[in-house]
Amino acid sequence: MKTTPLSKSTKRPSILTASIGALIGISLLGLTPAAKAIEYWDPTGVLNDGVISGGTGTWDNAISATWTNATGTADGTYTSKTNPAVFQGVTGTVTIAVGNVISFSELDFVQTGYVINGSAGGVLALNNATNTIIVSSPGTATINALMVNGAAGGLVVGNAGVTGTLILTNAANNYAGGTVLNGTTTLLSNAATTTLGLGPVTINGSGSTFGTGIAGAATITNDVNINAGAGGNVNLTSGAGGLTLTNLNLQTTGKITSLGAG
Repeated sequence: MKTTPLSKSTKRPSILTASIGALIGISLLGLTPAAKAIEYWDPTGVLNDGVISGGTGTWDNAISATWTNATGTADGTYTSKTNPAVFQGVTGTVTIAVGNVISFSELDFVQTGYVINGSAGGVLALNNATNTIIVSSPGTATINALMVNGAAGGLVVGNAGVTGTLILTNAANNYAGGTVLNGTTTLLSNAATTTLGLGPVTINGSGSTFGTGIAGAATITNDVNINAGAGGNVNLTSGAGGLTLTNLNLQTTGKITSLGAG
C-alpha cells in the first residue's frame, strides 16, 4: 500500500546521514549523487517530489533539505558554495538561519519578488574569487542580509542581456572586493555609504541604472567608475533628495542620464 510522503518540513535527513553521504559521495536517501552542479531553492512541498516549488523558508548550511537538483528529485542540504544557487518557482522570503555564514559564488533569481533576510550571525559571505548576483528581466530581488568578506573578488551584479533589478538595503555591508554592475539596475534603499561595501564601484554597459530607491538624499563615497561604452548611456536615479557621488570617474565617451526626482 502506498503511503503519503512526509512534507519537507517534517522529513529531513539527519546530520549523520548528510555527513556520511557527503563522505562517500552519494545521498543515502536515494543513492543519487550528493554533489550537484546547480542547486535550486525548494523548501516547500514534498521531499523528492520532482517539483521545484520555491517559496518561503530558512536557509542553513547543513541541516534542512531545502535545496534540490534540476529535476526536483534529489533534495538535500546546501552544498553549492562554489556553484550557482537558483531561486525560482513561487516567490518567497528566505531567512538565513541564526549563526549561519552562507558562502555563495552565484545567486540566480529567476522568479521575481524574492527577499533574502539575515539574522543574528546569519550572513552572506563573498568568499569566492567571483561572487555574482543575477536577477532575470524584468524581475526584482531584495537582499536585506548583511554581506561580508569579499577581499578576493567582491560582488558582480548582472551580466549582458539580463536586466533585472537588485535592491540592496543593508547599511553595514563590509565586503572589501569592490562591486561591478553589468547592464543591470541596482538600487540602494538607504543613504549609507557602505551598502555597496568598502571597495570601488564599476558600472559597465549601456543601459545600466544605478541609484537609490529612497525619497531622501544619499551620498556614495565609494570610488564610482562609469564605463558606458562608446555611444552608450548609464542612468543615475534618485529620489527628491538627490544622489551625490563624491568620487566619480567617467571612463569612456558614453554619457550619463539623470532619472527620478533628484
